[in-house]
Amino acid sequence: MKPEVNNYQLLTNTPQISNRHCPYPVFGETNERQRNAVLDFVAKGRASGNMYPVGNSVCAWYAGWMAAALAAISEKTEPIKLLDEAAAGAGCFGDLFEINEAKVSMHPWFATASGNVVYALNQMLVQNRGNEIHIAAGAPTAWKDYAFKLACHGNLVVEVEVKNGQLAKLTLVPGDATVEHQRTLVIPGSLFGEEGSKRITIRFNGKTDIIGDKK
Repeated sequence: MKPEVNNYQLLTNTPQISNRHCPYPVFGETNERQRNAVLDFVAKGRASGNMYPVGNSVCAWYAGWMAAALAAISEKTEPIKLLDEAAAGAGCFGDLFEINEAKVSMHPWFATASGNVVYALNQMLVQNRGNEIHIAAGAPTAWKDYAFKLACHGNLVVEVEVKNGQLAKLTLVPGDATVEHQRTLVIPGSLFGEEGSKRITIRFNGKTDIIGDKK
């Protein structure tokens, strides 16, 4: 069953290629050669995955950056693997190390690594590109039930809920309800039971339910 899009002022709904890469827009995610170059770099990341030539795992700091890079090209499989590996090296208090293995453990409470992991997870869920908001660009397709509420550029918050692999709620909440906003939402087609991606451009004031029950 496809989600119902509420009848607000929808301006466009046409496919378009966005030019973006981590941490800055560099190339289109559909550029096969450059996309493969990113995937190849990540696959060989263990060759230089730590600050120093010790251990076998990828440093949590690098893992966070690589996961964010992959999310930026809408890769849905590898980012969570890297974040899982970073989490596996966490200490007793959930603190990340530069490296934390049975035979070597260095630099606990690595705050910038923790920041990179949080940043990467946020990028998997929401990305801001000018007036575009990319929803769940790097979220694994295996995730069927999840929800989040995250800030976007321009004094705006987005609330999302996915149930049974389908988009059940999408709400935009501006900090100032008196100001008119215009945003283009880019959403994986899989969340609508479709292929490709869905683009919705909307003008709105105040809290606006794009998908879900209007209140």
